[in-house]
Amino acid sequence: MNNESEGRDRRWAGARAVMDAEGMDGLVVYGEHEMADFGSLALDSYFTNDQPGAMVVFSHDAEPVRLYWRQADLGIHSEAPVLEVSSWIRPENNRAATHIRALADLLTELHLSTAAIGVTGLEAPHPFPSNTFAPYVVVATALLLPQARFKPVLRSCLRFILQEQSA
Repeated sequence: MNNESEGRDRRWAGARAVMDAEGMDGLVVYGEHEMADFGSLALDSYFTNDQPGAMVVFSHDAEPVRLYWRQADLGIHSEAPVLEVSSWIRPENNRAATHIRALADLLTELHLSTAAIGVTGLEAPHPFPSNTFAPYVVVATALLLPQARFKPVLRSCLRFILQEQSA
């Protein structure tokens, strides 16, 4: 196992540890494409080693899936070998989310449609929110999956990241 896969496995285990600590069956990590919310830290990139600006969905019994909505991501991934981009997400788990049902469809596919799901990006925004896309997507998903329960877990994710980086 090389250092890159060890880092990936440690971070993915950390995402699942956050799920366990919060009593969640799934985790949706929202990434800001401009990385404006957290300085240089884009949460989705932290867990994928990929371009920022996607949602990464974790469950306990499947590899994470990255949902992107920008067409540029398709081009970046088609040129990945040339650009030397090394995403930790396998190509079949890197999916375009071209409609509002994409997150609900994925949660259903992962058997999370009636589960407790942690979400980063649901927290009350600071006085000058840079992006409010995540709450709208999750609210729409909640309407489509009324038995699912969504809970903000940004603090737990950031706590894990800080602990990992200080170790």
